[in-house]
Amino acid sequence: MADATLTLYQAEWCPFSSAVREVLTELGIDFVARQVEPWPKDRNELRAAAGTDQIPVLQTEDGGLYRGTREIFAHLPRRGSWSSTSAGPTSSSLGREPLPRPRSSMCRKRAATSSGSAGT
Repeated sequence: MADATLTLYQAEWCPFSSAVREVLTELGIDFVARQVEPWPKDRNELRAAAGTDQIPVLQTEDGGLYRGTREIFAHLPRRGSWSSTSAGPTSSSLGREPLPRPRSSMCRKRAATSSGSAGT
């Protein structure tokens, strides 16, 4: 393992972050998961590092930034992580059906508040 590792800016409640974590783990890629603040307006560290307040964001060892699942999944084949040329995992790479392609590839707002109501 190299001294530098991938950094994933993400949140546990974000389904796009979850998909990236799952794929990185299944592919055996080491990464550091950095939790972001629940509200985009409070994500100063992420905004400073990546120029966005949306997650997930993958920062590579050399400082490269990939924002959203589409960019992240498009980057992984270039790392030699799987052999598909598609923009996402394949059933052969993960041993199951491919992940669905969402309309959006990033979480902007927190899914729900502690009281269970939708975030605004």
